[in-house]
Amino acid sequence: MKTYSLFLIRFILIFYMTVSVANENISMMVGPSTGSYRVFGLDIAKQALKEGITLDIKESSGDIENIKRLASKENAAFTIIDEAILRFLQQDPQLKTIANKLRVLYPLYNAEVHVLGKININNLSELQGKKIVVGLQGSGTNFTASNLFKSLQINPTKVYMPFSEGIELLLKGEVDAVMYVAGKPVPLFDNLAKLANSHPDLLSNIHFIPIVNNPMLVGAGFYNATLMPSDYSIIKQVIPTIATKNLLISFNFSEDNTPYSNSRCAQLKLITKAISDNILELKSTGHPKWKEVDLNADIGSFKRSGCVYAPTMPDVGLNSVKNCLLNGAC
Repeated sequence: MKTYSLFLIRFILIFYMTVSVANENISMMVGPSTGSYRVFGLDIAKQALKEGITLDIKESSGDIENIKRLASKENAAFTIIDEAILRFLQQDPQLKTIANKLRVLYPLYNAEVHVLGKININNLSELQGKKIVVGLQGSGTNFTASNLFKSLQINPTKVYMPFSEGIELLLKGEVDAVMYVAGKPVPLFDNLAKLANSHPDLLSNIHFIPIVNNPMLVGAGFYNATLMPSDYSIIKQVIPTIATKNLLISFNFSEDNTPYSNSRCAQLKLITKAISDNILELKSTGHPKWKEVDLNADIGSFKRSGCVYAPTMPDVGLNSVKNCLLNGAC
């Protein structure tokens, strides 16, 4: 991924800039308006208000731009990214310094790889030499596409544009497929399903291309997944696909004892407290992917932020324990 490495270096040099003093509000970078990151951001913002935190949701082209803007002067403090990107930063000699400046707040959910393509394309290998839209260059989908195609040893022509415009070109037959990596259900494909209700013939020549996890993908950071009729009404049967893992990350504020970092860390502690305290509500009323979230899941070699809220167990005292055990006064 030498080309992508150079792109990341150019795109993330912002980490070496001086960050301005925090304003009262705090911002979260999300992806495009049609994706799941934005819905998660709105869910978190709703809960953060309970802790007195006003969270500004800022849209972006995707994961790479999200990382870039974390340390910019626009007041962005945390975001969601694909764990494969963070792992890539860790392993690349030129980029690991950037990875060292990032910390995990919480592990989140698996993001499914959606590949919508022409009806005559039956698997990814048939995309060899064909045109596939992968979002903008700063998107996590673009990174995942590069990783996936390299692992499978296929070489389609990547087309960079917003996903909604890509689907328009697919419907016109001007591109062969659109890839979008996001947690299902994705608003963009929900909207496409609504279009199918009024224009059923419009979607008769496209379908979700199945992706079967195979030995060539071992070690590439993909998980088995499915797209179901219950996810999208345009699907009539279970479709195998793969997924990546998403993480909620922030700049490493906990190890820099400055007024700015201390302020940011205090805000993040309240935000993570809001998530932790209200996780059942999020699972019940938030984006369906909250149901998958385990805030205590293993994060492997990644480092967890010192700004994450950690509830303390009450100190009941020795006498209270004794009364409970002997007298049932618990």
